[in-house]
Amino acid sequence: MKATRGHGLSRLSLRQTAAQLTKGALVSLICRLFSAFLGLMWSLLLARILGPADAGLYYLAFSVVLVFSTVSTLGLGNVVVRMVGGAHGVDGPGQSAAVLRSSVILVLSAALVVIVGTYGFGIDRLAALFTSPGLERLLLVMLLAVPALCLISVGSSALQGVRDIAGSALTRGVIAPSVFVCGAVLLHRTLTLEGVAGLFVAGAWVAAGFGFWRWRRLARSARSAAARGMLDGPEVRQLIKAGLPLLGVALLTLVTTVAPTILLGVWQPSDAVGVFASATRVAGVASFLVLAVNAIAAPLMASAHRQGDSADLERIARLSALMVTLSSMPLIALMLLFPAQLMSLFGPEFRIGAATLVILALGYGAKALAGSATVLLMMSGRERSLLRISAWSVAVNLLLCVVLIPLLGINGAALAWTLSIALESALALDCVRRELHILCLPGLTRA
Repeated sequence: MKATRGHGLSRLSLRQTAAQLTKGALVSLICRLFSAFLGLMWSLLLARILGPADAGLYYLAFSVVLVFSTVSTLGLGNVVVRMVGGAHGVDGPGQSAAVLRSSVILVLSAALVVIVGTYGFGIDRLAALFTSPGLERLLLVMLLAVPALCLISVGSSALQGVRDIAGSALTRGVIAPSVFVCGAVLLHRTLTLEGVAGLFVAGAWVAAGFGFWRWRRLARSARSAAARGMLDGPEVRQLIKAGLPLLGVALLTLVTTVAPTILLGVWQPSDAVGVFASATRVAGVASFLVLAVNAIAAPLMASAHRQGDSADLERIARLSALMVTLSSMPLIALMLLFPAQLMSLFGPEFRIGAATLVILALGYGAKALAGSATVLLMMSGRERSLLRISAWSVAVNLLLCVVLIPLLGINGAALAWTLSIALESALALDCVRRELHILCLPGLTRA
């Protein structure tokens, strides 16, 4: 009788977990699909307005700014998700607000140091590392977006932690590209490369402002949200300590993402960078579906891990893996079947990136099969394991970029990224199996 009841509770818990994941993922999916559409529109407008050479310059500057903003964020994005998600409904909104306030001060201070240090080093020296002239004038403008990108990261993470999936997705991926697209459509006849950089900065600050307006609106609805102002000294040190390994992971992951683009800029002209970056934007649509599921799965994993509920943690991981695979594979198949047609949308000169798109799509297929393995490692406190995995992936990526880009150009860059992502996915799945005794691959039973 007890076994029957326990089995019934288990099935009920499974249905509740599935319903929560499905509802949250559906909201996130809608927002992220819209974000993917806006991102593609922005990339198409850039390609049509600027052409491959100037678009390549923009993507090079964007990659540099992305590195700076990642450093300035101090790895606190996923820490905020975990701490706010763990405190949500347990320690109350006061603790969540204190985590966010402390994180904001930390990342803004770091952003200021990075910007001042960059200007002190000399932007012209930084731009001289690349073969394409004109990069310094873009960096002068786009560096102003670094603090805003940091605020977007911690603000959207806090919203994700309190289960405001729509607010998090809007902040992270909808508001800024909406500004980009609207500005490009209205100003397309007179838009210059510097104007594009200005739109980027404006969109980033509008998105950051929206995220914190959304948070304050939620905080006002919870009377105890103002119970704490800031974390105390030991808690801040704990916050930083938790973030540093994840900063390493974020930097290593970012290197895997931007190293092909940056190294292409070192060895190839900017038009090659423009074609490669456009192909990555098309292939990256598949990643939005992965992020949509992970957006709701991450705080659920954090809560289950904090409560020591290993059964619930396994249910969430397996359902997430299944949903990621089923949702992303149709898009990946489309890229494999019609790469030339998709690349031609950017213009006839971008059609040479068809083979590049096929290679990148295979990489996103490997990433989709890994499901939520990397997120599960983060939310269960396995940052150091994930750091080691990312280090191996980056080492392979950099080595392959150095070997393949001079030989194969943009296809070499795509192949280097795909092979390193496949390695990272395989290592993450194996780590989850060994340390958490969970198999994230769809259809497999527990180890």
